[in-house]
Amino acid sequence: GAIFMLAAVSDFRTADGPQSGKIPSSAKTLKVELVPAEKLVCGAEFRTFPFRFAAKLTKDALEDSQQDLKRLAQTSDAHFIYWNTIEEAFGTVAHCGRIWSTSTPIAESTVCQSKSAAARDAVALLRSFDSNHQKCREP
Repeated sequence: GAIFMLAAVSDFRTADGPQSGKIPSSAKTLKVELVPAEKLVCGAEFRTFPFRFAAKLTKDALEDSQQDLKRLAQTSDAHFIYWNTIEEAFGTVAHCGRIWSTSTPIAESTVCQSKSAAARDAVALLRSFDSNHQKCREP
């Protein structure tokens, strides 16, 4: 089995949980308190999959962001992380990112020039994954 967590579901959730029923449109104001949500890729269920692929969006590709990426790798136990910056995902540059094997230095990430290229590379990694040794087989 494999799991691809390619987007954060939500970094925050409402403090009071889901609202039951409709909020009246006659309400003068609405205040919502948000608290950090548990990261799904850091939960026990994520680790039950033999092949684990996560995603990380950072503000830039500088050292602080790379440290965030390494923390995610440690807390999630992902084998691969698709990583891109805000500019690469939503900015004026073409959509691109990197696929990082968490067992190698970040500098060895594979650069993907499009979403479809990233998807093809991710599927190729899954196909070559040796779950007994928790790494990709040599081609």
